[in-house]
Amino acid sequence: MQRQEASAWVRQALAAGQFRFYEGDGTYPKHLWYQDDEDQYWFGFAVNQELGSYKGWPIDEEEKRATFDRLA
Repeated sequence: MQRQEASAWVRQALAAGQFRFYEGDGTYPKHLWYQDDEDQYWFGFAVNQELGSYKGWPIDEEEKRATFDRLA
């Protein structure tokens, strides 16, 4: 995945509310998810919460549900 493409999915995930915001998170949520056009889920992890810098990697649907679909 190219940097511009990754930046676009982070923006889309944030705009769509596809994240979990935990007490103690900085300006940006520490964890977010995105589903691409090929139905692949991606996990985004904030490496710098003040600047909104994220690292991301593919996850399966079960990992996505376990992390993001459970009640806080």
